[in-house]
Amino acid sequence: MFGLWKELLPNHWPDSGNTIENGNRIRMWKEALESAFPNVTDPDGELTFWRVSHVHHLRNRVSHMESLLNVDVLDVVQDAFDLLQSIDRDVANWVTGGSKVKPIFKERPTV
Repeated sequence: MFGLWKELLPNHWPDSGNTIENGNRIRMWKEALESAFPNVTDPDGELTFWRVSHVHHLRNRVSHMESLLNVDVLDVVQDAFDLLQSIDRDVANWVTGGSKVKPIFKERPTV
C-alpha cells in the first residue's frame, strides 16, 4: 500500500526534475490528495511524500528480513504515527495508545 501511495504523491527526490509525470502528481495532490490529509499543512506534498517514503522503506526492510541495525526505527515509527495523525487524529490516538514499539525498543540490549 505504501508503494502505491509513494507513486501517487508528488516526487520530491532531488533528481525528480520537472517531468510530465511529476507535474501530474502535483496536480493530483493539489486537486484531490491534499484533502485526504486535513490535519497537516503541506502545500506541495513534500512532508507527506517523505513520511510515506520512510515508512515504505522500513516496511520493505522488515518484509525482506533485512537488518534494522542502521535504521532509526523510532524515527520512522514516528513518521508513521505523524502520517496517521495527518489523516485522522482519533485513529492516530487509538493506534499510538496501543503501540508497543517504544517500550520494547527501550528493553533492547545495549552495546
